[in-house]
Amino acid sequence: MDKKKCETWNNFEVVDGEKAKCNFCSNTISYKGVSTANLKRHLKRKHIVQYEARKKRSIEILEKNIDESDNVSVSEPSHSNLTTITPIIKNKTASVTKTQVSIDTSRPMPISKSKKIDEQLGIMMAKEYQPFSLVENKEFKKFVSLLNPNYSLPSRKTITYNILPQLLENTREKVKRSLDNASYIAMNTDGWTSVNNESYVAVTVHFIDTELCVLKSHLLGCYYFELSHTAINLSTFLNNCFEEWSIVNKVKIAISNNASIITAAISSNKNWKHIPCLAHSINLIAQCGLEEFKEIHKKVKKIVEHFKRSSQAAAKLKNTQRIIQY
Repeated sequence: MDKKKCETWNNFEVVDGEKAKCNFCSNTISYKGVSTANLKRHLKRKHIVQYEARKKRSIEILEKNIDESDNVSVSEPSHSNLTTITPIIKNKTASVTKTQVSIDTSRPMPISKSKKIDEQLGIMMAKEYQPFSLVENKEFKKFVSLLNPNYSLPSRKTITYNILPQLLENTREKVKRSLDNASYIAMNTDGWTSVNNESYVAVTVHFIDTELCVLKSHLLGCYYFELSHTAINLSTFLNNCFEEWSIVNKVKIAISNNASIITAAISSNKNWKHIPCLAHSINLIAQCGLEEFKEIHKKVKKIVEHFKRSSQAAAKLKNTQRIIQY
């Protein structure tokens, strides 16, 4: 393999015929002949983050170049359009023809491609919080038909009972495989009540992937919690959650706010070390400090409320600010 054409050599400088210096850590790595196996092994063990980032940028640049070359349409060659990308034709006289992309509506779309589009539609709805009624919107149907007349949008029932459950199951399997690469896990949890007066508890885990040597985070779930918020109930709930994901013995750190109930729930498990949430601690300090300025805070709040409630007072304030050039 030609060294200049191998992507691995972008991360190394040749020292001699058997050694190369890493551009990230300046360590000297040996190699044999044209083989880059030892060099790749060094990148994946020591510089996986930088290596993957550079590899991703190279792929993006390549895809961008391919897209640009595919989207170019050329008519007759002229002196004013010298920068246009044209195909190389091995003839004495270069002739360029205008190409058009057309979709054969007589043939049905392959099932594999239709499933990929259905899957991406489900991902979009889940991540962008789109309603299921989107597939029944007339203008959206027209838009999809213009993109590809051969594609048929799934119904709301198909999305609800087929596409999304399958996506959920696939995602769960990916997260479980990812958790298999964790030796130690830190979890954080918090609960709140929705506007509909329903109680929920979220559980998130963080760990270093021992295989890829990168930090990963996964939301295990946002669970409806109908039991009373006692230390025993919360502790049992967390243990059941970790048993479901087969990580009971891997969880070592538990992060939460300073509320007495969740603190007691975490402390009841001897394998977990509780670390208070830094943001919540700072908020408690700030709230305590504001007590010293309670009277001033009330007066300032009253002034602000006066201008917020009266449009005439707000207009006079703005006019005064313009006069004094504030």
